[in-house]
Parts: sequence; C-alpha cells; structure tokens
Amino acid sequence: MKIKLELFGVCREFSDNDFLNFDFDQDIEIKDLRREVENFVSKQFPENKNFLEMVKKSAFSSEANEIIGDDFKLSKNQTSFNYSPYRRWLMFHCEVVDVNKNKITIEKAEKFIESQKCGASLYFVGTVRDHNNDKTVTGITYDAHDAMVKKSFEEIYNDAISKLKLEHPVAFVEHAKGYVPLGGISVIIAVACKHRAQVYEFSRFIIEEIKKKTPIWKKEYYQGEETKWLEGKS
Repeated sequence: MKIKLELFGVCREFSDNDFLNFDFDQDIEIKDLRREVENFVSKQFPENKNFLEMVKKSAFSSEANEIIGDDFKLSKNQTSFNYSPYRRWLMFHCEVVDVNKNKITIEKAEKFIESQKCGASLYFVGTVRDHNNDKTVTGITYDAHDAMVKKSFEEIYNDAISKLKLEHPVAFVEHAKGYVPLGGISVIIAVACKHRAQVYEFSRFIIEEIKKKTPIWKKEYYQGEETKWLEGKS
C-alpha cells in the first residue's frame, strides 16, 4: 500500500518537499503511520529538531479535510492523506472581512477560542479613532489582497508558536476590508493559551507583526480635508 502525505505550512518548509511517500505491505493505523513518519524525520533530518516536534503535534486529515484519529485504520483503497501541522483548522482562524457584506463580531471570536484546555483568553479590538497626525479623522478605507493577507496571518501565527514557546495556542484574527466609520471595528485578535502570561505575549506579538509585515493599506478620511493613503502597511 502506497501512502502519499501532503505537507503544509512549516512542515513543507522544513522538508523542502510538498509530499512524503511511504510503502506498506498491509493495512496500518494512523498511530503506526505517525511512528513511521517520526522515525523517517529523525533519520533524514537529524539536525532539525523543530521538524520532529512539529510532526509529533500534527494531525492527519482525509482529502475531504476531515480529521482522522490515531486509531483510524488505513486500508489499501485509501492511499492519499493530508498531513497538516497543529490541527490548524481547529486552533487557528483568520479572515479578511468585506465589511460591505459581513461584520466582524466579538461573538464569533469568543466561540472559536473557547476551550477547556486553555486557562486564559484575551481579546484585542482595534477601532477607528478620531485623530491622527493632528487631523480629525472621520473614517478609514482598508484595502488588501485577501490571499496574501491570510498567508501573512498564518506565518505570524506559526512564528508566535515557535518564538514564544506557547502551550495549546489558539488564535482568531479577522481584519476589515472596505470603509470603516469612526468607532468601527477594523481588527479583532482573540487568543487563548494554557497560562495567563502567555496570552498577553501572544496577542501583542500578533498585532505588532501585522503592523510590520501584513500588506493591508488604508486611506484616511478627514474633516474638511482631502483623503489620504497612508505610507507603510496596516
């Protein structure tokens, strides 16, 4: 039985390949496959301890993106499975929200980060303020390439896990696209971790990195003056 595992995110970067290929003589359970992958990574990438740790914390999913438990048995007619780090679809959500069609809400963030495994959660809500650079602001238009922004959010999430050594890190990030009036929500960042000290670091890391790296542009509207596209990113 041939099994082709597709790698995503940092797992793909660690290996420099999109897939890992394995050949087994009989049916195999996910937990046994995981052990084989761990052994393979240990031998092929002995200097890269982060790759091995990522493998140990990863989840398997079917081609339909359904999570597969460790007791699931792969048979000969099931030969292709995705291998994705950190159960990403369970522990991280990001979206660029067209505010002409939808709203950014704290309720959605609360629902996503709820977990009995986390002892602390924190919410950051960015809103449009009334002054900037000694001018009276009445609103802001945000513009972005959605796919590039989401890719940036994912990279920031992975960097936070790696650099801050977080335990059970859950994050929800949504940013507005379109016109946001004075006092309107431009961004929500909700995070949860095992311990309270980590959520402050986690939230601060995400918003500061977004400001530095994420390609979101904004045009400010002023009272009695012409609008202006601001320099830099978000």
